Amino acid sequence: MARTNNSLDQDGSIIYPEGSGIRLRRVVNQHGGKTFGGSYMVDVPAAISGKRRIRAQRKSLAEAKRFADLQYKGAKQSGESFFHLSEEDRQEIYDWLPKLKKAGITLPQAAEFALSNLVGVNAGITVAEFVKQFLV
Repeated sequence: MARTNNSLDQDGSIIYPEGSGIRLRRVVNQHGGKTFGGSYMVDVPAAISGKRRIRAQRKSLAEAKRFADLQYKGAKQSGESFFHLSEEDRQEIYDWLPKLKKAGITLPQAAEFALSNLVGVNAGITVAEFVKQFLV
């Protein structure tokens, strides 16, 4: 049975954030019969994601807790729509949206430009060729 505080139980699991239902547990990393240390598995239940269980592995307990916090807060703030984007997609949006806003470009404008200029007509050309066409 997983504990609901920040200390690991004997089975190596906790529920974090407390009361969330997200389980963190220590796992031993093995390959070909050799042990390569440990990491932490995060299990986000389907009741939180709204679709299926999400499993992620992180190197440290602190990283696992950060991931669990993000999943729990995202579900609380955005509901199931939070899980429509992958972690990588959310990171790209987080990285690029401020740059677009600073330039006065909305995400739909950037997507429309990319779709009309980078897909189809210009498929198969190099970036240098595209830039040359774009600047002319």
